[in-house]
Amino acid sequence: MRKYIIGSMVRQEMFKPHYESDRVYRYGIVIEEISMEEMPYQKGIHYKILWQPSDSYPVSRNRSYTDYVDGEKLELVNSA
Repeated sequence: MRKYIIGSMVRQEMFKPHYESDRVYRYGIVIEEISMEEMPYQKGIHYKILWQPSDSYPVSRNRSYTDYVDGEKLELVNSA
């Protein structure tokens, strides 16, 4: 399990369109670490991410949004 430092930029693969060879990612900044070790159904470290809208994944029009993500599903882009 990789641990991320608060302030690091990460990305998460969302999907790969069947008509394109490029994968679609969302990019964000780690703002909080949450341990789920006490939970019986979800183990590991989760992170609260401040996601930035982009042209390839515009789920929030011109606004940032937050979401909790399992650390295993994140890739480091740039460390804080």
